[in-house]
Amino acid sequence: MSSYGLYLASVAAPIAQRVLIGLGIGTITYIGLDAAFTTVKDGVVNNWGQVPQGALAVLTAAGVGQAVGIVLGAIAARVVMIQVKKLGVL
Repeated sequence: MSSYGLYLASVAAPIAQRVLIGLGIGTITYIGLDAAFTTVKDGVVNNWGQVPQGALAVLTAAGVGQAVGIVLGAIAARVVMIQVKKLGVL
């Protein structure tokens, strides 16, 4: 039985190391991208309120707010897709 246990340990250890390393790198990458995305989003939201009243009315009528929301949503979706590919799900 001890040789069987040694065999399992020798097979499982490298697999476990690869999984943990992959998850660690994926987590660090996700946290970095999430922090960058949050910074950009907060900057856009904070600066949107500083636009003069007349310009804000024109930009809102032109749909710039919706366009910014679509772009930020696309960036968030891309970050998720990068992480899903790194985990090997897709």
